[in-house]
Amino acid sequence: MPAYYFPIFSKENLIEKMAEIIRINQKYIDIPKEIENLKKQLPKLKYPISSGEELVEILGEKVAYKFEKKSFNLERVVEQIPSDYFPIKSENEFYEKTARLMAIWPFVSP
Repeated sequence: MPAYYFPIFSKENLIEKMAEIIRINQKYIDIPKEIENLKKQLPKLKYPISSGEELVEILGEKVAYKFEKKSFNLERVVEQIPSDYFPIKSENEFYEKTARLMAIWPFVSP
């Protein structure tokens, strides 16, 4: 944390400063481009999808996909998806929720 962030006056002040550091250091992700790339990789899905386990089952054997030209493991990602994201009732909803997840979670494998 840079010296000019001190002193910290309260818990709320610390949270504000940490949020600023995260925002400044957050890498830009071209979400529309990555969604288009993902659409090319995925088979046609059938809806509704009731759970993450069902999503993995539908997608079958291929468990590695590309995100920003790096691989990510589908099973690892699915484990992190909040249960309230399901059911997914349509393709449009699937990609809207996927875009939100791309923006907030580091899915890429090291």
